[in-house]
Amino acid sequence: APVHLPVAFCLGLSSRIIAPREDVVATTKFLLGVLTLLGLYLASGIITWYIGGGYWSFIVPLLAALSGWGTLKLAERGRALWKTLWLGVCYLTARRSLEDLRQSRTSLRAAVLKLVDANLPDGMERLFNPSLSDEKKIY
Repeated sequence: APVHLPVAFCLGLSSRIIAPREDVVATTKFLLGVLTLLGLYLASGIITWYIGGGYWSFIVPLLAALSGWGTLKLAERGRALWKTLWLGVCYLTARRSLEDLRQSRTSLRAAVLKLVDANLPDGMERLFNPSLSDEKKIY
């Protein structure tokens, strides 16, 4: 994680700057990530070879790639946990939002009925009954 998360963070910040268009941001992140991490793995193998690691110079890049996969899985679980916690908080605090939406709906309904009344041609029947009470609403 200390190796891969900074790379992911930098790619997240720079991809919108580097990407030529909005529709290729994900592709740009992927390509830059692959090239950056392959360079990082290659550098780790070369450094291990230079230090005198012998066959470890072939194993270290593989271990780095496996740690990248583990970091990706850890980040996915963390993101899923964050979304679950966020939805729980939203659910607990949704009463105020629902009340605001209900009030907004009531005022919009009144405005629409006012416009219908103002623009209803003479002799035309209504297609709906404006006096329906709120008890028939489905939530």
